[in-house]
Amino acid sequence: MTRTLLGPFGLLTLSGVAALCAPASAAAVSSALPSGPSQDAPLRGPRKVDPRWHALVGGTVIPEPGQRIENATVVVRDGVILSITPGGEAPEGARVWDCSDLILHAGFIESHVGVEAAKPETEAFGGYWQSNLVVPERSALGGTRLGADTAKELRSLGFTAAAIAPEDGILRGTAAVVAIGSEGTETEAASTEVLLGEAYQAVSFSTARRGSEGLLTYPTSEMGAIALLRQAFLEADRYEHCLTIDEAAPTGHEPPQPSAALQAIADAGTDTAILFVSRNELQTLRA
Repeated sequence: MTRTLLGPFGLLTLSGVAALCAPASAAAVSSALPSGPSQDAPLRGPRKVDPRWHALVGGTVIPEPGQRIENATVVVRDGVILSITPGGEAPEGARVWDCSDLILHAGFIESHVGVEAAKPETEAFGGYWQSNLVVPERSALGGTRLGADTAKELRSLGFTAAAIAPEDGILRGTAAVVAIGSEGTETEAASTEVLLGEAYQAVSFSTARRGSEGLLTYPTSEMGAIALLRQAFLEADRYEHCLTIDEAAPTGHEPPQPSAALQAIADAGTDTAILFVSRNELQTLRA
C-alpha cells in the first residue's frame, strides 16, 4: 500500500510499513524544527496598565493669552482636560503630578526662534574683546521679539509659546520663552507676555563677515569659531577663579575688572542651559 502526502517538505511517498510509523516520523520531524517562543506564565493578580487619570497640581496655567491661574489643579482623563481649578484638590484615584514652579500651556512650545537683538556698544564697559560675535550678556527680550507673520505661522501649527533667541553671533545671548498671542491682539506682534526670562544661552559656530572697510575679521572659519568659543569659556573660568581669590583676600592686588560678558559665559551650563544651533550633523557632533 502506497500513500502520497503533501507535507511541509514537498510530496512524501510512504509505504504501508512507513505509514504505520507516520506518527513517530512526524514527531521526529517536529522535534528537529526550531521551536517558537514559549508561552508566558499566567499573571497573578490584576494586569498592570498605565493610568489614564491624572491631576497636575500646583502649577501656573495659561488657559488663553493674557490670563493666568496660579496654583492650579488640572485634571486630565483619557487625554482630555476635564477641569482647571485654582487651588483645587486632586480627585481620589487620579495620579498626582507636582507641577510647582512650572508653567502649564495647552499647546506646543517652539524650542528656538531666531530674532534680532540689540548688541551692546562696541566699547561698552564689561564687554568681550570680540564684541561682534561674543555677546552672551544680551537678551532676546531687548530686540524685536516675534513678528506678526511668524506668530501667525506658529499658531497655525499648534504652538502657543516660543523660545526666542538672538539670531546672530557665536555666543549669541540669552533666550526667553514668550507666549504667542491670539490673532488680532497686541501680544501677537509684540509677545509682551514673558513666561521665562532666561531659558538658555544660544551658541553657534558662525564665522565673521566683512567689516565696514571690506576686510574679514576673526574668525573666518569654523575651526576658528570653535577656537574662539573654547577661549571664551576658558577666560570665563579664569574670571570666576579671580573673583574667588579676590573675595577671599581682597587686599594686596587689583580687583578683577567687572565683565558682564564673562559672567554670562560662566553662568552658562551651571545656572543657565546651553543650546547649540547647528547647520548639520557634523556641527552637532562637534557641539
